[in-house]
Amino acid sequence: MEDNVLAAVSKPVARSRKSSAESLCYEKNFSFEGFEQHFTTPEGFEKLKMAAELGNLEKTGCRWNAWRALCGALDITSPETMRRSVEEGRKRYYIELDKYNKLKEQFKQDLTLCNPLAGGQITPQNPLSSFYEDQELESTIKQDIDRTHQEKEFFSNAAVKDMMMNILFIWSKANPNPSYRQGMNELVAVILYVCHREAVPPDQPKANEKDQLLAFLNDEEHVEADVYIVFERLMKGHVEMFATHQPPQGNKKKIDDRPKTSAIIQRSNKIQNVYLHIVDRELQTHLQSKQVEPQIYLLRWIRCMLVREFHLQDSLVLWDTIFADFKPSNGTLEMIDFICLAMLSFVRSALLSKDDAAFCLQRLLKFPPVEDMKSISDLAYRYRSTIRENQRTVNAMLNPQANQAEKKKEFSLPTPSAILSSSRPNPAPTTTTTTTTTTTTAPTPTTTTTTHTNGETSRQVVTQNNNGSLSARLPETNSRTMAEKTRIESYIEKIEDLNYSLKTDATMKEIAGSKLAQILSSLNNAKEVLSQLQSNHGQQESRGAAAKTHFFSKN
Repeated sequence: MEDNVLAAVSKPVARSRKSSAESLCYEKNFSFEGFEQHFTTPEGFEKLKMAAELGNLEKTGCRWNAWRALCGALDITSPETMRRSVEEGRKRYYIELDKYNKLKEQFKQDLTLCNPLAGGQITPQNPLSSFYEDQELESTIKQDIDRTHQEKEFFSNAAVKDMMMNILFIWSKANPNPSYRQGMNELVAVILYVCHREAVPPDQPKANEKDQLLAFLNDEEHVEADVYIVFERLMKGHVEMFATHQPPQGNKKKIDDRPKTSAIIQRSNKIQNVYLHIVDRELQTHLQSKQVEPQIYLLRWIRCMLVREFHLQDSLVLWDTIFADFKPSNGTLEMIDFICLAMLSFVRSALLSKDDAAFCLQRLLKFPPVEDMKSISDLAYRYRSTIRENQRTVNAMLNPQANQAEKKKEFSLPTPSAILSSSRPNPAPTTTTTTTTTTTTAPTPTTTTTTHTNGETSRQVVTQNNNGSLSARLPETNSRTMAEKTRIESYIEKIEDLNYSLKTDATMKEIAGSKLAQILSSLNNAKEVLSQLQSNHGQQESRGAAAKTHFFSKN
């Protein structure tokens, strides 16, 4: 049945796409040579991914398939998997498109479904209710499509607008929460533009099987379906940026009905108040002092993936970088955060030169032209490394309460009495003991030689007194002394960690300062214990030597 749907739907789609392609006059950018170079071997694709990281996909002629592969929409394991993954995506889209078209035809032909005078109430179960909702959704999408990149002839074309409408409407119906939101049209526009530029016309000559494979993957007649699949993949992790927090319904409030912050607000705060604090504290403090709310400008930057801030062709370079860091498992677009940091750094001087919050927002909402977009990408990668190196500080700033609890647990210090008790030697490992006894009329000394599993040996001389009791001399290796030395070394390491926190993390100053004082106090106590143990060790050795001299003098 699916094959029948594909055949029935793809034919009219093919005719409409062909006519639209003929009416759009711009240079195509697909490359048979580039496809053969980068998609026939794993090494070739690694080079393509590196080109994406550097923002150089434009020269390869393989930007569209690179994006598809990096987001998981194209399985490049083999030519067979490439064909199969694309066929499955197209088939799935055409099934949904067929449902959409049949629904529209049903409402047009059956007037009783759309006639409010036919009787009955308009309830959520009534088809008329769904009809009005769909009409409102189409109207909202169309309004945004008509405003999308109208400076470019490509987006003024009626066939292109129809494709965008179908893609956005079908995705919104398949994802009712959050359904369509302004800004999604910008994302579809970029994907459609890149796909159509590298689409292969049906009459394009093919020299070999690899050319035929590319012609199938980039078939101009299936642009709409291919764009939908990539948009769907992109929105897998990005959709929460369009979600808004809904207050609890009804009069009854639950424990979890406390006010929550939407994901886009949380992400905006993280970029300006945490990440920027680490890479450029002066600029972050300046924006905070001027009460520049990060969501005012970052909401558009993040949702539209920076398309509205630059010319379309320039934004493609940043999208190359974003797709190169794409994680298909969860759809994470983390690279956007670091590009935002790089953009803030780009206008740093202008922002610091003014004390007016309105000027700062105006500069951020009307970003100046950038001569070399690769400089933004390079700086973004540098900031990503800096943030990852300071991940511990990031976690502490994002969740200060949990961090303080962890710090208290980590730096919980023992009392001096606990130090003394815990510094006793641990039970010995598996040992082999050999005992040699010398018979004499004097008190019997017994020498015990212990061989440990680690190969080390220790000797202990035990003297039998006249009353038959045994007294043990101090072992040659003083375990308590070694334990105290190890404890002191651990305290010194903790002090170094706290000193680092005092220098790098303002939010940890209070807790780090108090813990530093406690550790210094315990360190001094440990040193006193060590000194006492060493003194006792010397005294016992002196007494042992005197007893030995006395024993042999009597004999």
